[in-house]
Amino acid sequence: MDPSTELVLCGGQELDWDREVLGKCADLVEHISYHFYWGPVRDQDPHYSTLAQPYHSELYWKFLWQLIQQIRRDRRVEHQIRICVDEWNNWATAHPDKHARDRYDLTDALSVAIYLNAMRRNCEAIEIATLAQMVNVIAPIFTSPEGMFLQTIYHPLRLAVEKSGATALDAHVACDGYAADYLGLPTVPYLDALATLDESGKRLFLSLVNLHREEAQHVDVLIDGAEVRGGGAAHVMTGEAPETISDFGKEGVSCRTESLEKAGARFTYELPALAHAVLELEIA
Repeated sequence: MDPSTELVLCGGQELDWDREVLGKCADLVEHISYHFYWGPVRDQDPHYSTLAQPYHSELYWKFLWQLIQQIRRDRRVEHQIRICVDEWNNWATAHPDKHARDRYDLTDALSVAIYLNAMRRNCEAIEIATLAQMVNVIAPIFTSPEGMFLQTIYHPLRLAVEKSGATALDAHVACDGYAADYLGLPTVPYLDALATLDESGKRLFLSLVNLHREEAQHVDVLIDGAEVRGGGAAHVMTGEAPETISDFGKEGVSCRTESLEKAGARFTYELPALAHAVLELEIA
């Protein structure tokens, strides 16, 4: 075997299974796989239960990461083993009234934005992640003989590629939330946040998601340990309602760029309800 080949162990999204296979194979592999598809939880609010799902996944990663370290210690495995999220997406068929070739809505796009934030928050544990699929079915691009259009989930994916840095920073959030006990989550925050810094160390990106259906979030931003030049830009994705979709000839959910006039080391940004925004700031 090519010595540069890295092996991915088949994870089960279940700790007993992951413990069993890691216990037998930890010295042979560099990754363990994790699959996650989500949608609204039956008999729960479809908007808020969909947005709670990425936090359910993030909680599992934290348990799995600790399990990996424990098994490495017990088996004296020197090399690191990381999580490979090799299948993930909001699955439109999870909606009772949708099918696999239907349209994603604004809630779905916000959930993808949260999931992208969560994976980068846990970048020490997660080394590989693969969206499923790329075109049609559960994908950000929809094609047919009529032409093509960009699904709502395309926008957070584009922002994650174009408006994100290579280094994840600690971002501490204090805000109200809601309970999602049906997923084992005492509290889901109404504001999701990620901070990243580009390779030059001169451009800071704050990726924010407002989960609240009705209320804007007045986000008090405090940046410690860096001087921020005045101004900046906000790249904002939103739409009229949770169920808003895009379609052929109809861009119900879109992304716009606005100037940040009062940005600095400390400022307040008003994030609209049902919005994902990336604030792009310049470090002096």
